[in-house]
Amino acid sequence: MKSRSTLLYIAIPFCLRDSFCEGTPLFYGSKESKATYLNTLQSELENIIAQEDLQGREIAAVHFGGAAPSIMNADRLGQLALFLRRNLPLATGCPFSLKALPQTIGTPSLSAWGVGNFNQIELDVLSLQPDELIRLNTSYRVANIQNAILFLDKFRYHSVSTRLMYGIKGQALSDWKKTLRSCLHLEPHHVTVTPSPYENGEGWTSNESTLIEFYEFAQSYLMEKGYKQKTMQTFSRRESYQSYTTLALEGADIMGVGAGARSHLYGYRYQNTCSFDAYIDAYHDFTKIIENVFEEDEATQQISGICNDLALLRSFTMTASLAEPTRDFVNTLTENALVDQQGDDITLTSKGAVLWPSLYTPEGIPEYFRLSTLL
Repeated sequence: MKSRSTLLYIAIPFCLRDSFCEGTPLFYGSKESKATYLNTLQSELENIIAQEDLQGREIAAVHFGGAAPSIMNADRLGQLALFLRRNLPLATGCPFSLKALPQTIGTPSLSAWGVGNFNQIELDVLSLQPDELIRLNTSYRVANIQNAILFLDKFRYHSVSTRLMYGIKGQALSDWKKTLRSCLHLEPHHVTVTPSPYENGEGWTSNESTLIEFYEFAQSYLMEKGYKQKTMQTFSRRESYQSYTTLALEGADIMGVGAGARSHLYGYRYQNTCSFDAYIDAYHDFTKIIENVFEEDEATQQISGICNDLALLRSFTMTASLAEPTRDFVNTLTENALVDQQGDDITLTSKGAVLWPSLYTPEGIPEYFRLSTLL
């Protein structure tokens, strides 16, 4: 029997205090609390392996995500990745990716991560304009980003992704163009472009038409420079590039480990507790740490598939077999110009790519139920 393709998401939701970080929950904590968290993560993974929860499954990708996982002890991260490599049923070429802040990249960290053979680094860049980094309150500056790329090249990392942000407060199109040009001078293998998040829950710092203009410029510029668009937000120089996110959009199951991690298994979606103390105390009892359990019905599965296709820039065709809630969902997208409908064929619009940034969580799980609050 063919093994079920599964993704493993390792949630490390720690951040530097008083610095820009995205993710829920966010922990700050002491050196001791970080060590306790990583030890608990390994214990949870050991339980999963001992209880044969992965029987009949093949791990297609492993991602260490969250707020800023690279601020954790580098030796422990490398050891944890090595433990997984030795004990999981990994697919051939299974990518191990790590979300990293630029100032954490250097000889000590890369040497330690090399023990676990992390082969994809997702570098949070956001901007290459000094004033924008200050406005975003990032914990790093342009020099940190440049040094990080030099170190990654020195250590021969052949899959480096940089994430850029458009629509930052006060950002002009000329600033965005400069950031894109400066980014490509660093020669990243992959580039992700995302709109600036909501400010105080009241809307974007830039208006809709400006965001669309920024997005479409990035599209044309990156493709002109030899990057192929892989999803609505990611561009790659490699035809065969496979990341955790693209595999999630292809429909693989997701097993989340750690506080706040989300899973999609056996037709259910659920989330681990976001409480640090509750996770540490009850990681060994699956029934005590999961919450927000949701069983998918036919319409949910159809909508999930549509969301995945749209994010992968694929068109889909309206058919008579679609459930009524699915048709209502597509009609809502069409009415709000998030998709374009030509006959029965539906495709994502630039507006859809810009105004739909929270459709996918960092874990790659569709969040289509949020659409009613976005529209």
